[in-house]
Amino acid sequence: MLYDLARHEPLWNFAWDESRARETIERIVRDTHARLSADRGWPLHPRDAEAGDKSPATPLYHGACGVIWALDYLWRCGACSLHADYTPYLAALRERNMRWLTSFESDAMSPSYLMGETGFALLDHALRPSPAVAERLAQLIDSNLDNPTRELMWGAPGTMLAALFLHRENEEARWASLCRRTARKLRSQLEWSERYQCHYWTQDMYGTRSNYLDAVHGFVATALPDARTHEARWLERARAFAMDGIAQMEQKNGGWAGSVIRSGPGIPASRSTSGIASAQSPHFLRSTCSCDPLNARSKAPAQVER
Repeated sequence: MLYDLARHEPLWNFAWDESRARETIERIVRDTHARLSADRGWPLHPRDAEAGDKSPATPLYHGACGVIWALDYLWRCGACSLHADYTPYLAALRERNMRWLTSFESDAMSPSYLMGETGFALLDHALRPSPAVAERLAQLIDSNLDNPTRELMWGAPGTMLAALFLHRENEEARWASLCRRTARKLRSQLEWSERYQCHYWTQDMYGTRSNYLDAVHGFVATALPDARTHEARWLERARAFAMDGIAQMEQKNGGWAGSVIRSGPGIPASRSTSGIASAQSPHFLRSTCSCDPLNARSKAPAQVER
């Protein structure tokens, strides 16, 4: 169930008011800035704590890196007036994030776009671009080509998305080349399911092998970056595969599940997913790939040829 009366606020029935929206954004931004600790970053939400660890989170996905990007984005696009220089915090946050990544005992996690160093390098590039930062980004994207997770959070699809953002910003040939190389690698790793009559990827992640559907770890997320350059073909495959999986798992379990081919040890068959329903809509794939952390101003995406 996506909506729970006991957990979610009901929709308010009032007319759109831009000034009210801006006041709310400004209030949230100022409250967020006020809660920043120079030593620890932002406090962790209790529901984000894992195994009792209440240390502040640092990644782009759910930590300080993402908060800084969001605050800077809101200022750049004119949604708020408060602007602060967060660059003095980046080195310590990046170091803390790298220490956290060592807990996974795998070097494959370090270049991650959402959780690892690529997210921090993109933020650095947005706040204080330099040839050295761009070169580091190219190295990170290249080093992640063979990542066995084959999904957006940790794997090559995520770092390919970073290359797409960089190519859209300046259309440098090296970003287009990295996009093409990543796309070829991912297509070469597709497997075929006789049962479902479709292609799929296997995610080798967290000590297990699975075949997710969703928009972070699954087929939809892995197809997303390539959908920017080969839209029609990938949109139809992603939508058909995801909706087939939803239909079969709803029939079997009475609810959505994250995997339709097989589940690895410790992965319950009814593991819920976010983003599967959105795969019904081609607009979902287009809009998700348009979320550019480098540029708050909308512009037409540069095309990457095959």
